[in-house]
Amino acid sequence: MLILGKPAIRHTQEEARHLAEEQIALARRSSDPANSALASGALGEVLLWIGDYAGARHCLEPLVSPGFADLRGPALQNLVVGRSILASVLLMLGFGDQAIKRREETLAWVRGLGLPDPTATAFNIASRFDHWCRSPQSALEHSRICIETSIEHGLGREVWMATIMKGWALSYQGQVEEGIAEMRGGIKAAESKGVVIPTWCLFPLAEEYVRAGRSSEAGELVDQMLERVQSTGNREDEADVYRLKGELSMMRGVSDKLAAEKWFRAAIEVARRQSAKLYELRATMSLARLLRDTGRRDEARAMIAEIYNWFTEGFDTADLKDAKALLEELNG
Repeated sequence: MLILGKPAIRHTQEEARHLAEEQIALARRSSDPANSALASGALGEVLLWIGDYAGARHCLEPLVSPGFADLRGPALQNLVVGRSILASVLLMLGFGDQAIKRREETLAWVRGLGLPDPTATAFNIASRFDHWCRSPQSALEHSRICIETSIEHGLGREVWMATIMKGWALSYQGQVEEGIAEMRGGIKAAESKGVVIPTWCLFPLAEEYVRAGRSSEAGELVDQMLERVQSTGNREDEADVYRLKGELSMMRGVSDKLAAEKWFRAAIEVARRQSAKLYELRATMSLARLLRDTGRRDEARAMIAEIYNWFTEGFDTADLKDAKALLEELNG
């Protein structure tokens, strides 16, 4: 993400928001609609970073209006970032079909530009979108385009992020050790540049550690993410980090199921506060499975039905397919 052309992950919540608000004030004095929209988009990035998904959508949507044809350099780059992350915001808010449509429109527009920097950026963010959607094949393709474009044109900043998403895709598709090695390599490359890794770059590795049953390594990473949420104010993935903490508690056996339930309920509470319907759905499914396995099927069925019935689109996405299958099982 970019704030005034700089990586937002280097700023604390307060610093980034202050920079975005300064940009808005400057844009208003210029009376330039394009500058105002870009300033609004910069604030939208910060709002996404702190977990205000509805506010982020409101600030980012002006970026899809016409009137940006002459932009170049950092301004164009910020436009690409804003349009790209708008798709992720829509996905998190529960509008899966709109999100996929927006993502495809943005990638088509960027392809038409034929410029390496916007191309690497858009496909990098698209690979993260694919991780949120659990679409590993798309993540492989989009990360490949990002990495190849970045290497060919010397745009090294994009490579480490896309490498993490490539590694996630490989691991998710069964190449676990190769994928984990790729993710760890991407993280190491970022740290060597002095980057404070955001939770969304650590999360895929922690998730794959859990899926591989490597609870000790997963636990260390999840604790690191929990600390980073508090120290940086980067709360966009807070609910899913809590959910993963609950899944780790489940791996420790019957004695930690009470702790797992507390983490799942905390995840649901945060997701609701943030209007993060995708994360609310995931946390609800985790809690429902726990309730099912501890003899509380009626409670599990009711909560899954409530969240599933909220959705009006995106039924081809992996999470909603899983929710439907779980609901059918509980109704059986």
